[in-house]
Amino acid sequence: MRSEIYKASSVCLYQMISSNNLKGLSTCVLSLITCQLWESLNILEYGGSSTDRSVQPPSQLGEHSWITM
Repeated sequence: MRSEIYKASSVCLYQMISSNNLKGLSTCVLSLITCQLWESLNILEYGGSSTDRSVQPPSQLGEHSWITM
């Protein structure tokens, strides 16, 4: 689920940049930052040993979503 949020946020970000919509752009950036923080909190809460999570760590995931655009 988290990867879908990242994908949607990065697509949103791309669309807002191309249409030069600054208000929408800030919303997208805010949602991406919120995802990053939420992921960090989850890692801290569960001690980083997440066997049931199929998503990549946020830093790698973020980089890949920019490249695929």
